[in-house]
Amino acid sequence: MRLLLAFTFAVGLMAAAVAAIEIDTDARALVGDNGAIASALDTVEGRSMLLAIIDDDRESRSTVAREVVDALGGEPMVAHASTGIITPPSGLADWLWRERFTLSPPPSSAFTTDAMARELIAGKSELTSFGGAGLAHYYLLDPTGSFRRLIEALVFAASGGLPMIDGVLQSLDDTAALVTIQLSPMPFDVDAQLALDWSIVEQVEMAGAEAIIVGPRSIAAAISAGIEDSSKTVAVLGGALLLIWLVAVLRSATSILRVFLPLAIGFAAAAMTVQAAFGTVHVIALGFGGALMGLAIDYPLHLLSHARTSGGVEGARRLVLLGASTTAIAFLSLLGSGIPAIGQVGLFVSTGLGGAALAAVAIGIEGEQRHAWNRLAVPTFPPVRWKLALLAATGLVSGAVIAASPGPGARGLLELPTPVMASIYALDRMMDLPSGRYRIDVTAPTLDHLLAQQRRLTQRLGEARAEGALGRFAMLADKLPADAGTVFPNVEAFASRASEALRQAGLRESFQGDIVEAYRHALDRPALGPAEVAPLVEPLAPSGAIRIEGAALVGSVRLWEVENADRIEAAVQGLEGVSFIDERAALSARLEHLAGRITVCFLAGIAACAVVLVLALRRVRPVAEVMASCLAAAAVTAAFVTIIGGGLGVFTLVALALVVGIGIDYGIFLTLSEGPEASAAAMRSVGMCASTTLIAFLVMAFFGSDMLRDIGMTVSLGVAATALASFLRQEWGFARH
Repeated sequence: MRLLLAFTFAVGLMAAAVAAIEIDTDARALVGDNGAIASALDTVEGRSMLLAIIDDDRESRSTVAREVVDALGGEPMVAHASTGIITPPSGLADWLWRERFTLSPPPSSAFTTDAMARELIAGKSELTSFGGAGLAHYYLLDPTGSFRRLIEALVFAASGGLPMIDGVLQSLDDTAALVTIQLSPMPFDVDAQLALDWSIVEQVEMAGAEAIIVGPRSIAAAISAGIEDSSKTVAVLGGALLLIWLVAVLRSATSILRVFLPLAIGFAAAAMTVQAAFGTVHVIALGFGGALMGLAIDYPLHLLSHARTSGGVEGARRLVLLGASTTAIAFLSLLGSGIPAIGQVGLFVSTGLGGAALAAVAIGIEGEQRHAWNRLAVPTFPPVRWKLALLAATGLVSGAVIAASPGPGARGLLELPTPVMASIYALDRMMDLPSGRYRIDVTAPTLDHLLAQQRRLTQRLGEARAEGALGRFAMLADKLPADAGTVFPNVEAFASRASEALRQAGLRESFQGDIVEAYRHALDRPALGPAEVAPLVEPLAPSGAIRIEGAALVGSVRLWEVENADRIEAAVQGLEGVSFIDERAALSARLEHLAGRITVCFLAGIAACAVVLVLALRRVRPVAEVMASCLAAAAVTAAFVTIIGGGLGVFTLVALALVVGIGIDYGIFLTLSEGPEASAAAMRSVGMCASTTLIAFLVMAFFGSDMLRDIGMTVSLGVAATALASFLRQEWGFARH
């Protein structure tokens, strides 16, 4: 009857969970509570994309590029797409026109009558040119040529110096046409982004060309999709192997149902709890449900191991609840880790294990017979006299190995799928991409100040380049015409020269009034702060030349072929608002901070587990033995992972929390089981539980993403170390008081 009620309850709870939960695959949940990182995909730079259309026939690929731009014109997710035609949007053109003397002050020689006449003649020719007609009236109103030079400089800056043929940007190796895409300011949605990327790729491939798409949102969507696929593979394969193993061992449909019902109840309860607490359930938390399968199954297996033993079932029930409570406490501490996905994992596992333990105890094992594996002979391990001293020495040696290892690496945290890496390498060959690790940021309150600082920096970087520290560099200041100490003539003198220039260019002199009025307005312009420069930011976003951060402007200096980072860092010293950025060092610092938080949470969870054990057992010595074995096993595991993997990753620390939880569970049963019969049953149940846990986590280790592989390998090694430490302590069993 209990089994039937539990089955009905489990089905209902699973149905409710399926209807209620919303699965989240956003990769930003893996980077912590850093606001700048979390909002990176919502910036202008985060919404930029680059499409490379690869085809040996230049005319063919250029045609495909224009067709893609036309198709994206009706796509709600796309703000605008361009093949590189130079005409800027009307709003931006008007703004550039008003600020032309600030951005591109003309040299004094541009105010001679002959020079002004040449500019007017060139302006007339633009009236009939492809792509220039929309700007011709501006050229005619500015005989100094300031606006024309500004447009040419910004187009070159936005294109990164790439060639443009027939209005289409081409790669440096002449193998691809390039399309720049700016996404609409909509919230990032993984499925929508994947659908957009696939539709673009499909259109290009149907035209007989090859497509490469790179952009922050496209990369984030690919990472999220990879995590989701890997998690599904691990969950399905791990579940199937566990089922096969249990069928082979239990050979009873009723027993298998008793084992899997607590798992189903715990899984559904965990998913609904995380949904209620976070609003969504991240796919990482669901993927860790595969780990939950290996642990939640432990509780009914412990009970089945003690079936038909004298007084063993009741004691096993108490130990199951005690073990589940300590593991749950250890994982609840991860809520303070600072990484949303890890916080969800902590709540998911603690809730799921608690629910599974309660379900296993409630369902019970009435009517169960002893299974064949319960009659297997178990080995007797000799007692170890100086167990605590041995564990302490093991922990110290392992700690020394860990201390000598590098800090937490980025491996597994944001794993770039292989196709994405291949696309980036291909674009690097086509476009000569700048360094992805190093850059220089110049921060200033106004555009004038920013450009002045960049021009001071140019001289220092030139010296560093001459010494071989870097290959080349690029910034906004070297794209804009420099202020060479221009002396602007007064309005009357300018009007006289403009009149003569109009006559030489064969234009009506009545046009002089409009030219003079435009000159007068251009002379009287305020300093450009972030609010005033905003129209310039979006078209230059793909090049990273300038962006707005709060109340300041930031101009990035891109670097190529960096050979001596220390020399470049020294070159920027003493310049106000100028900073040398090492992205790898910044990421390492961020990961070290996260690892520190996780470690603090981890230690707090262990301390809470020890307190619970002391309160439950009312004796210090058994708690010291259990905790010493768990911590020594965790230290040995960490040392092995350090040697094998080159260092501890962020998710390795999460897995170590699981190792400690498993170790406490094993230690409780092996230490608190009283008498030869109960001790033998405990050893069998721990061995059986270790086998199921190894199945689940070895699947992770061999078939998961880098992140899941780190967790799987760590827990697999930890289970072996924990079982060994626990079995050796078996001769020291004592009764509960």
